[in-house]
Amino acid sequence: MTKTKLNFELAKVDVIIFYMERNDFNFRIAGEAGYGIASAGLVFAKIALRSGYFVFDYSEYPSLIRGGHNVYSARVSKEKVFSPYLPVDFLIALNQEAIDFHKDQLSPKAIVLLNSDKASPLALKKGIKLLSAPLIKLAMDNHGSEVMMNNVALGITAFLLKADFSILEAAIKEAFAWATIDIVNLNINVAKKGFDFAKDNLSGGEVPFSLSKRALKGAKLLLSGNDAFCLGAIKAGCKFFTAYPMTPINSIITYFASKAKELGIVYFQPEDEITAINSALGAAICGLRSMTASSGGGFSLMVEALGMAGITETPLVVIEGQRPGPSSGMPTWTGQGDLKFVLTASQDDFPRIVLAPGDVEECFWLTVDAFNLAEKYQLPVIILTDKYLSENRQAIELIDETKVKINRGKILFSKDYPQDYDKTKFWHTSSYKRYGFTKDGISSRAFIGQTKEPFFTTSYEHDEFGFASDDAENRKAMMEKRMKKCQNQ
Repeated sequence: MTKTKLNFELAKVDVIIFYMERNDFNFRIAGEAGYGIASAGLVFAKIALRSGYFVFDYSEYPSLIRGGHNVYSARVSKEKVFSPYLPVDFLIALNQEAIDFHKDQLSPKAIVLLNSDKASPLALKKGIKLLSAPLIKLAMDNHGSEVMMNNVALGITAFLLKADFSILEAAIKEAFAWATIDIVNLNINVAKKGFDFAKDNLSGGEVPFSLSKRALKGAKLLLSGNDAFCLGAIKAGCKFFTAYPMTPINSIITYFASKAKELGIVYFQPEDEITAINSALGAAICGLRSMTASSGGGFSLMVEALGMAGITETPLVVIEGQRPGPSSGMPTWTGQGDLKFVLTASQDDFPRIVLAPGDVEECFWLTVDAFNLAEKYQLPVIILTDKYLSENRQAIELIDETKVKINRGKILFSKDYPQDYDKTKFWHTSSYKRYGFTKDGISSRAFIGQTKEPFFTTSYEHDEFGFASDDAENRKAMMEKRMKKCQNQ
């Protein structure tokens, strides 16, 4: 912080003004959906991170299958950052809407890179620098297509911000890892043409911020909250994941769908949210660490099965990504209105645990905790997130996975769980009480195939063996047993 002393002669007083020296800037690229805004944003974030800066990014998009105005913003700083901010310091306007919508959010000395093939210059506040470039023409003149204007813009941006082009080249290769070498090279080529265009035509004047390479102590990860949920689940030993697509948890689905075989995890694509939670519940009853995910609307459909997890005392992890409601509400915007809902969802009452991470690192660690708590107390654990946390990426320190500890709770025949009975005698009798009364309310769990005689799992109230029971005294005892779990623990 710098202190400046100004003497105001008129008032005959000394006024002390404090101001914070800026060491970060706000980047934004905006335009029509289909222009590759999200992929260009990810490439930019990687350039910033690998140039030695911290990043926090943020995306906005409408609830449309095609079209609409999309926005990607990234805050870049020499210090750790945990949120976006306004105003915008560097804007890439890919079409007229981009400049029309965002001109009033520009900082006093902002840089605007305008796509002259899709937008016309307009009067901006004094101090704002407007740079025009024919992004589509540059792409197509170099054997590219219209959509490649995003990479042309990235090439220009790399030059203006003094970024190393080789970092941009590597990030483009990663973004198009799925494509043929010809497509990869074509995208790199149009980015280089943008870089060269800026060198030849836009090199006059100073840009008040840069991505010139600097040392950043220690390796960093660029993760979204959803990325961290996935990594936390994997390290916690999750072996079954199922979810029906719904913003903002969709990237969890795409991750598990693409990695399941490699990681030895079962990913099941259900036809709806009801099927998702019931299949996850079945996997958990069989002994797998199991997880599902949805947003508020989808979770509404899951509530009956959540109650079954409660009455059957089955450990289950559910990620609930909040967005504004009620009903469909605002599907692609963030919200935090579901806490009371998830705390009391389902008829009557049963214990559940709700965890609410506050940043990307907590998304990882609380997911590990969720699986441990679910099995320790044999109940559903809900991880409450929102679109903002789930989808935004943040540069964080490497996660020390050696600190991950697994606690599977009271599992019969587990080497980690001390037994107080004769296993041989137990195996040859039907004396196993899946819901046996205990001091802490937590019974010993056995999985299907572990006991000689079958045991029962039912959505009805039941006795200690799992048989349905309408007995009033049994009902009272079972309710007290379940509610005892989280008392004095």
